[in-house]
Amino acid sequence: MEGLIGISIPFQVFLDLSAYLDGRRSTEEFAEVAGRAISEWIALQHATPTHDGGSSFGGYQWKTLFLPSGTRLRLTIRKATHHASVEGDCIVYEGAAVTPAQLVNQVAGGTRNAWKHIWLQLPGDTRWQRAESLR
Repeated sequence: MEGLIGISIPFQVFLDLSAYLDGRRSTEEFAEVAGRAISEWIALQHATPTHDGGSSFGGYQWKTLFLPSGTRLRLTIRKATHHASVEGDCIVYEGAAVTPAQLVNQVAGGTRNAWKHIWLQLPGDTRWQRAESLR
């Protein structure tokens, strides 16, 4: 691995990670695992907070697709982008709980297919995916 720097960590954490990697006969370097752990921690810090105090439980069941709490929703109608998020067990848009169909139809001012218009960013993911492709 190139571009490494040294950082201080608690000695017990070093021992625990070393024992884990040795026990698994992992081919990953200590620095790679530590770097990935730090990157995942940073992604969690950017996740949308939930109404239940940050619990990782909860989510919204949209027909056959489960959206975990912290999922972000985005749709663009008439060149305007709108955002909502799954907070606890609800999709929240402008402070109110909505269904995906209500969200799209409220923003569009008419009937549209929510599966085709909503893009999703799941917690810890950096990419947006059309809801229709996750169905």
